[in-house]
Amino acid sequence: VSTQSFFFFFFFFFFSAMAKVPSPAEQAAAVRRIFSDKSLSSLTLGSEFFIISAKWWQLWKDYVQYERQDSAGRRPPVLDNSELVLEDASSPAPASQPDSLDIDLKPGLIENLDYNCVNVHVWNLIREWYGGGPVISRKVVGVGNSLRPMVDLYPLKLKLYVLSAATEVNGSMGAPREESFSATLTLRSARWLIASFANTGPPHKTKLFVPQPNGSNVEITAADDSKTLGDYGFQSGNAILVRAVPSDLSSFSQMHPGVGCAESYMSFGAAAYAVRTANVEGEPVVRGGTG
Repeated sequence: VSTQSFFFFFFFFFFSAMAKVPSPAEQAAAVRRIFSDKSLSSLTLGSEFFIISAKWWQLWKDYVQYERQDSAGRRPPVLDNSELVLEDASSPAPASQPDSLDIDLKPGLIENLDYNCVNVHVWNLIREWYGGGPVISRKVVGVGNSLRPMVDLYPLKLKLYVLSAATEVNGSMGAPREESFSATLTLRSARWLIASFANTGPPHKTKLFVPQPNGSNVEITAADDSKTLGDYGFQSGNAILVRAVPSDLSSFSQMHPGVGCAESYMSFGAAAYAVRTANVEGEPVVRGGTG
C-alpha cells in the first residue's frame, strides 16, 4: 500500500468517525430530552443507574454549554472513572463490559462532588460519543418504611453456602455463591431473595445461619426479620449458610458428624442435625448495636 493511499484511508476513516459524533449543542439537546422525560429519569426501585466521575461530567457540561452559555470549554477526553475505584479493584471487569455491579468504589464518595448518576440512556450516549470506563452501575433500592428510592452506591457482597444432605455428610461446603445486597434490605426481604437464589423452596421454609469465629452458627430468626442487613452487622465478605427445612426430619437424626468439622446442632422439633462449617470462607459477622 502506497503512502498516499495510507493517508487517504486514514483521513477518510478519521473524518467519518468524527462525523458520527454530534455537535456540542446536539449532545446537550439529546441529554436534556432524556432528563426531561420522567419515565426515563425517575428513580424506580430495581432500575439501574451508572456512575460518572463528577470532574469529567463537569468538563462535558462546560464543553456543550449545558448550564451556561458562557462556559464553553474544550472537548473532554475519554471518560475516566478510575479515580472513583478502589486501587485493588480497578480491573475486575473490562471497560467494554455493559455494566458492573461488582466494582468496589472508594469509601466516602459524595454525589455531585465526586460522582454523578445517570440513567442507562444517557450513559449509552456518553459511551458512544467518548468511550472509556470502567463501567460502574448501581441499583435503585428502597430506604426506610416509606421505601424512598436511592441509588445504592455501596452494596453488600455476601457469600451464600447452600447446605444439603451431601455437604453435611462429607463436610465439604463447595464454592459459595456471591450475591450483592443493599445494606438497607430487611432480613425478611433478604430471606426471600436468598431462597430464590439458592432454590431452596418457600422462604418461610428457608433457614439462614451466620457462622461464628468459634465454629458455631447463629440462626437468623423471625425476630430479626425487621432489621436491615446493616443493622444486623453484615459487611461485604460475610458468609450465610442456607438450609431448606426438610420435610422428613427423622432422616437427619441418623447423620453422624465428620472428623475435624466444627459442629453446631440446631433443633427442629424432636430431631437434630449438624450444620457443618468446614471450608466456609468469609469474615464473621460482627453484630451491630441493635443485634
